[in-house]
Amino acid sequence: MPMKGILTLVIIVALVVVGVVIFTNGGDDTNTNNANTSNANGATEDDDAMMEDKNTNEVMEEETGETKTFTLTGEPYTFSQDEIRVNVGDTVTINFSSTEGNHDWVLDEFNAATDEVSEGESDSVTFVADQAGTFEFYCSVEDHRANGMVGTLIVE
Repeated sequence: MPMKGILTLVIIVALVVVGVVIFTNGGDDTNTNNANTSNANGATEDDDAMMEDKNTNEVMEEETGETKTFTLTGEPYTFSQDEIRVNVGDTVTINFSSTEGNHDWVLDEFNAATDEVSEGESDSVTFVADQAGTFEFYCSVEDHRANGMVGTLIVE
């Protein structure tokens, strides 16, 4: 075989070998000295740092929220308070009782509701106001809501 043909064959084989190496490594240079080492779960140090930052932020949100308690009563077709204002992140407790008839206190968006109570009975519900907006609370007994037994929770 002439020398030119052998040189061409060697170059082709070298290119094929380089291509196979690049293809099997996915183009990743795993032999470089990367400061981001993986932990046992495969997460890098940067991933861990981001998780810690996220957890720190979540804790901070919980710490900045206040605990707010409201005492409401229900009587035919009305609540003693028809507007409640809180801040995002606040832990809200509703202490609810009935002064006349059977009533409850329901807030769908936060999956919060008291049990139905009769005159002289009471129940409480606690939830975290984790989303801003204006939300309707109501009495779900019979036609009380349709007859105006509603109120507004404002989360700022």
